[in-house]
Amino acid sequence: MLAKAVSSGGLDQTLSAEDRERLQAALATFGDLRDGRYQGSERAGYLEPPGAALNFGTVRAPLPLSELLKAEYWEYKAAFPESYEQAATMLQPVGGMDQIARAFARRVHQLLRYDSVVDEIRKTASGARVVYHQHGTRHVLDSEYVICTLPMSVLKTLAHDLAPAYRAAIAEVRYATSAKTAFYAPRRWWEQDEGIYGGLSWTSREITQILYPSHGIGQRDGVLVGSYTFGVLPQDDMGRYSVAQRLALASGEKLHAGYASKLRDGVCVAWSKVPYSAGSWAEWTPQQRGGSYRTLLEPDGAIYFAGEHLSNLMSWQEGAILSAHRTIEQLAARVRA
Repeated sequence: MLAKAVSSGGLDQTLSAEDRERLQAALATFGDLRDGRYQGSERAGYLEPPGAALNFGTVRAPLPLSELLKAEYWEYKAAFPESYEQAATMLQPVGGMDQIARAFARRVHQLLRYDSVVDEIRKTASGARVVYHQHGTRHVLDSEYVICTLPMSVLKTLAHDLAPAYRAAIAEVRYATSAKTAFYAPRRWWEQDEGIYGGLSWTSREITQILYPSHGIGQRDGVLVGSYTFGVLPQDDMGRYSVAQRLALASGEKLHAGYASKLRDGVCVAWSKVPYSAGSWAEWTPQQRGGSYRTLLEPDGAIYFAGEHLSNLMSWQEGAILSAHRTIEQLAARVRA
């Protein structure tokens, strides 16, 4: 349609003759147009793939425009992999994302206190105090400064004496309730039978997505992520179901014939149900970014804050690390002064 508008002079007010010629050439290439019309493309795949000799293949017929416009895919999914946080190239550590945290732990293990649950964060005359329990025993830790990296969803449940503005900011932020379901596959049928190597399938069901592993390609077995719900909208909260119900919902039969019979040993994590997370990631509104978010960027006395929730890369480890760097710089500048 844009090519037609250009050729008929519909955009003459903004296009010179040279612009028009170059734009038409660009549209023909980008849209795979022939004689100014879309008549199908090999980009959509083949009903019969091309082969040797006179086997030129059979290209799939183009979908009617009305069907494309009715599809929810265009709401945001088509551009999803083009966003800053999703665009290629994306890499992951061998062994899983928690290998990053484990590598940190190996370097500073002597400073870590495991199985320690924070109960209180208080101000003192000389700094701050953290009260925690470990294996049923209460401990008190006094320090000149405290950097609190607890999620706000957890911090708001603890005893603390933060200033009213900070209390309000902590209570205000909402956390996404995302969830993931995974299944064990004795055979990597998505590769062997369907030629799928990594990537994902969008659905219109409660499961939102099915994700195919981008590691272990060619191996005998694997793990398929049967659902990934973002939990940004109330109806997108898988945590409202029992685990058995979540596993039952994670059905991909409409995409893959015999889906349920090819998978077993399902597990599901809904982060809103994880005690020390109580949600997946912070969801600030634009208005909150100008208010509560900015409040928490500054310390309340000797108590500082850091985490993915105080970055513009929410939900990502990188956001948490960059926030930590900033907070350390703040604290270092204060100590030097």
